Amino acid sequence: MLDHISIFTKTRIILWSRALCKLQGNPVEELIDTVLLEEKGGERVASIGNYALKWTFINEMEIVFVVVYSKLLTLMYVDDLLTMIKKVNF
Repeated sequence: MLDHISIFTKTRIILWSRALCKLQGNPVEELIDTVLLEEKGGERVASIGNYALKWTFINEMEIVFVVVYSKLLTLMYVDDLLTMIKKVNF
């Protein structure tokens, strides 16, 4: 089950965000500070605290899509979800 979905610009302006449950800490903010700003984003998967985060970009518009879920789970549909969100919205 997904815990959180966010769409924001690379300048940290949140365009849309949905929390499906209360998160411990702020894993999206940590992702931005520790991975995206340092351009360690080649893998597009990170583990922060109790969470796994996957993301994709639309470079032309400088938009980031992030999905947060428990790292104890293996969610096979997350990659397809990110691809569909990217295609449908932009």
